[in-house]
Amino acid sequence: MQKNGEDICCIGAGYVSGPTMAVVALKCPDIEVAVVDISVPRINAWNSDQLPIYEPGLDEVVKQCRGKNLFFSTDVDKLPLDAWLKDMPAVS
Repeated sequence: MQKNGEDICCIGAGYVSGPTMAVVALKCPDIEVAVVDISVPRINAWNSDQLPIYEPGLDEVVKQCRGKNLFFSTDVDKLPLDAWLKDMPAVS
């Protein structure tokens, strides 16, 4: 993907950040969205057909964008350094 200076890296793949970044990727196909988390099981779930959370329609959004402009990873060392960094707050 061509870099446009507007890519996003979200730290945390939880109940708020995962769906939010999926919708950003869907609505902004020219922006690369990377979601990183230290939880291997959580990232593995986001990269599978069994997402870690349920929201109506979320499966379709993630499947449409994942691997194109939406990426889930535990590899914090490979963060896109030129991306906007966004830390989503935890919701209890």
